[in-house]
Formats: sequence, C-alpha cells, structure tokens
Amino acid sequence: MESRKHANMYGYGAPSLSKPVFTRNKLNQEQLDQFQLFFNDKENVSMSSFKTETKTGLPVLYLQDSKKSLWENFHEKYPNGMQRTSFMT
Repeated sequence: MESRKHANMYGYGAPSLSKPVFTRNKLNQEQLDQFQLFFNDKENVSMSSFKTETKTGLPVLYLQDSKKSLWENFHEKYPNGMQRTSFMT
C-alpha cells in the first residue's frame, strides 16, 4: 500500500522508501540451555494433550504461573526507582 502511494506521488524511477534497519540479538548457548531447562520443568509449564504445533509436531506448552507471580520472581528494582523484569536470568 505504501509503495503504491509512493509511486503515485513521485513517479517511475524515484528513489525507494527508506526502510528501518532491524537488528536481532541471538541467544548464546547458555541462555538457550536455561530456556530449555525452564520449559522442560513440569512445575513451570503444563503440556496440552490435544494441541500441537504444526511445524514441529511438539505439544503446546502453557505457563502455570500467573503474570503476578512471574513478576515477583524475575523483578529487579534499581536505586533510581526504575523497575525491570528479566525472564532470562
């Protein structure tokens, strides 16, 4: 839609729209291991018995804790009053 508007306004051969640059940070092996360990623990997740992911065929996992309890577990408060939650610790 945006490209059509741009072509109508500026005509054929106009310079293209500027697109934002996305940078992605990949998880290192230690973080991936922590992630797998957390999701393999039966205390943290419950498996769906009837839903599976279409691409991998693995069962869908649901977190058992509510948002409030996750906030309490992974909450950090800094001296300047800022607050943050960090899921990967």
